[in-house]
Parts: sequence; C-alpha cells; structure tokens
Amino acid sequence: MLIKTKKGLRTLMVASAVLLLILMFVSYMSGIANISAGVALRAFFCRWPIIGKWFDVSDVSTGYMVILLNVRMPRVLTAALTGMCLATVGAAFQGLFMNPLAEPYVLGVSAGASLGATIAVVLGFNTFFLFFSPVSFFAMVGAIVAVVVVIGISEMKGGMRSANLLLTGISIGFFTNSISTMLVVLHADKLKLVTLWAMGSFNASSWPKTLALLPVAVIGIAVLLVFAREMNAIATGEEAAQSFGVPVHAVRLIVIVTGAIMIAGTVASAGMVGFVGLIIPNAARMLIGPDYKKLLPLSALLGAGFLTLCDMLARTVFAPSEIPAGAITALIGAPFFVYMILKQRKGVS
Repeated sequence: MLIKTKKGLRTLMVASAVLLLILMFVSYMSGIANISAGVALRAFFCRWPIIGKWFDVSDVSTGYMVILLNVRMPRVLTAALTGMCLATVGAAFQGLFMNPLAEPYVLGVSAGASLGATIAVVLGFNTFFLFFSPVSFFAMVGAIVAVVVVIGISEMKGGMRSANLLLTGISIGFFTNSISTMLVVLHADKLKLVTLWAMGSFNASSWPKTLALLPVAVIGIAVLLVFAREMNAIATGEEAAQSFGVPVHAVRLIVIVTGAIMIAGTVASAGMVGFVGLIIPNAARMLIGPDYKKLLPLSALLGAGFLTLCDMLARTVFAPSEIPAGAITALIGAPFFVYMILKQRKGVS
C-alpha cells in the first residue's frame, strides 16, 4: 500500500514515532527482573529537572534503580540509535548503488570490522580507548580503514562508480575475511569471543557507549537528509543526475564516508547486526515510495523500532538465557532477502 497524500504521510510518521516510544518503554521495563510499569515510569522521570521531584522512588530498591537507569536505559537507547543508523545508511546506499539489495555492510565494512575485532581478541588487548573496549575500538578502526581502501582502489580503477565500489568492496571483504579466519584458526581458544561479537548484541551497552553513538547518529542522519534531493537524482541514473547539475562524485563520496562513520559507530557499540539496513528501507519504500526526503526519516523511525523489538525479544524469549539480537534480525532478514531476490527476478522476467 503506497501512501501518497501529505495527511497520510504525517499520520504514518506520527504513528511510527509513537510506536517507537511504546516499544522503547516496553523494552525498558522488560527483563529477567520483574519490575512493574509504575516503578519503571517513576525511575525514568525521577532524574528529570523540575518534574523529577513529583516522582517518589524511595520505595524502589537500589538494585532496581541500577538495573533500570544504568543497564536497561542505555541498552534501549543504543539499540534504537543503532537501528536508526543501519536503516538510514541502508536506504542511502540502495539509492546510491541503484540496487534494492544493497545494505550498509556492502563496502567491506563488516569484514574490516571483523578483522579489527579479531586482532584485538587474538592479541589480548585490554586497554580502553575513549569510551570503547579494545574489541569495539579496533572494530571501528577496521571498518573505517576498509572503506578508505575501497574508495582509494575504486578511484584508481576509474572513479567511484557503483560497479567499481561494489566489486572492490566484495574483493576487500573476501581478503579481510580470509585473514580473520586464519587468525581464528591459529588461536582456536578465542573462537567463542569472536563469534559472539560477530553476531551482534547489546548486552554490553553502557552510558559511555550510548553517548558516543548519539552524535554520530544525529549528525550522520542530518548530513544524509541534507543530500536527500541529490540522492533522488542519482537514484534515477548517474547520467541523468549529472545533466541536472548534481556533482555525483562529490555527493557519493560524502554519503559513503558519512555512512561508513555511522556504521563504524554502531559496530563499535553493538558488533555486527545484519539485515536491518536491508529490511527496513525496502519496507519503508513500499509504504511511501522512493523520495529520500520522506524515506530517510521513516527508515530511521522504523529501524529504531525494529531493532528495539529484536533486542527485547533476544533477552526475554529464552530468559534467563539471552541470544544475540543479530540472530533475531537474521531470522527475519534471511527470508526477506530471498523474497527481494525473487521479486527482482519476477520484475526482470
């Protein structure tokens, strides 16, 4: 169902925002510890300026306050911010490469991050860098280095055209994955740590990580929105965009670098969470069409809600055990990926 009217679009945006807030609150109050909605609500508002004095938490144990404010709240916010980043970058890359199957990790970001994390685990680094653990920091560095290498090689091959970027990203991905595999084979005792990180989880979320990811998400999404009109033009074809005076090369470089930084931030905070950047932009496009002025904000809201829901399911469905959120997104995303491939084939035939 394609929504075309302004009223319908506003209703959809408001409904998505309200649904996101509901999901975040339900996730915030859900967990192994049985905490009522009333206690969760009072704990949430008690620290607010001015209105906080109206919410008495004297009957709430210190343990519950710690769980709510220092464990669950940063986790919920990190999941929402990660979903926003993955979904908006996925939408931008799908337009940039004119391929609905493109996703945030398409430029070798995941492979570079995996290699960085593997190096940190294998070498046993234990010094924190800024707000991040060694594994998170090296993963972020690896993701950024991989994208820089992909862009550099693409320029040498004749410019940052879609085909050059995609092929180079695939090549770099295979190369870095092979190095990661060799390191893990030579240090088999580290396999579990690398595997758990690679699946993506928010169980190590903290306020420092959340506050580090917040400006990356806000500024990154703002930059992508600034170039929404140019991305609309590029999505119709490079030659057509150039004929309208769009500096395709410069816009592509800005969008790719911005997206890489956003994905590196999510990788450092939560590891590898796949399929969000594939599922959500396509779902949003089915609802409102390909206009990036509308698509990016809706993708951000839906991405945040989707990953918040997946994280809540990951830590409650099999409680007290917890599974990585990336396993939930993959469980949903893999069938959707097959659906998109079949849809494309049907369109071609």
